[in-house]
Amino acid sequence: MNFIRYSLFIELMIFLTGDVHFKNKRLFTEQKFMAITEVEASNKYIQIVHKYGIKATLFFTGKSFEEEADVIRDILKFKNLEIGGHTYNAYQPEILYRLFRRFTDSANGPEWWQERDIKKTLRAIKNVTGETVVSWRNHAYRYDRYTYNILKKYGIRVVSNNVTTKKRFPEKINDTILSLPINVMPDHEHLYHGEKKYRKGVKESFGKYSQGIFYFIDKWFEIIKGEIESIEKENGCATILAHPSCMEISDEMETFDKLCSFLSQYKTAFVREAIISNEQ
Repeated sequence: MNFIRYSLFIELMIFLTGDVHFKNKRLFTEQKFMAITEVEASNKYIQIVHKYGIKATLFFTGKSFEEEADVIRDILKFKNLEIGGHTYNAYQPEILYRLFRRFTDSANGPEWWQERDIKKTLRAIKNVTGETVVSWRNHAYRYDRYTYNILKKYGIRVVSNNVTTKKRFPEKINDTILSLPINVMPDHEHLYHGEKKYRKGVKESFGKYSQGIFYFIDKWFEIIKGEIESIEKENGCATILAHPSCMEISDEMETFDKLCSFLSQYKTAFVREAIISNEQ
C-alpha cells in the first residue's frame, strides 16, 4: 500500500468507531451478559455520542438490519452517526467457512461468494436507510486478495481493518479505497468483559491482536487517552474501536460516557470523511 499523508489532518482528527452484530448468543458469547441486544446497545451508545456533540461510525452486520430494523430507524434519527458495513452474518455458518479454508484459496470464501455477502449486506442496509454505504470493516478484520476489489466494485471508499499502533494516517489501497488504521488499543481484544474475566496468574489471549494483554475498563480508558495524546503530537488521526456491546457489558457505558466527554475537546469525523482531502 502507498503511504499518503492528507492535509485534512493538520490537527488531531478522531474517528470513533464500533461494530454491531446480529442476535446470536452462541456465536457472540458476550451477548449472554447483556440484558439488551447489540443494536439496542447502539441506541444507548449514539445517545451518549449525541450528548457530547461528537461523531461516530458504527459498522453493522447486514443481518442485524433485517432483525431489528425498527430499533435502527430510531438510531438513524441521530445525525451524528455514520452507518458502515460489517459483512452480512459474520462468516456463518462456521462449518462452511472451515470448508472454504480447507478447499479454496480463501477463508472468506471464493470471490463470487464474497461478492454475494457484500451485496447482501449493502442491500440490507440500504433497504432501511435509503442510503449507500461507503465505509466498511470486515468481521474480525478478515479480508483477502479478493475483498478490496469487490468492495471497490460496490462503491466502498474507506476500509478499517488494519490494527496497528505504528500508522498515523490513512493509506491508499487502490485508486479508490483508503485504509484507515485502527491505531488506538481496541476494546474487544484487551478488555476484561463477559466470559473474558480476570484470573490471577493466568495469561489470557484473545486472538493474535491481544498478545495476552488485558485491562479493566478504567485502565483501558487511561491507556487510550495517552495514545490519543501521543498521536496528537504528530497531528495524525486516531481511530478508536469501542464496541457498544463491550461498553455496555463492562459498566453499562459509564466509562464510554467519560470517553465521549474526553473526545469532545477534539475534532471528530465520520470514517467516510477520511476521503475528503483525497478529492481536493
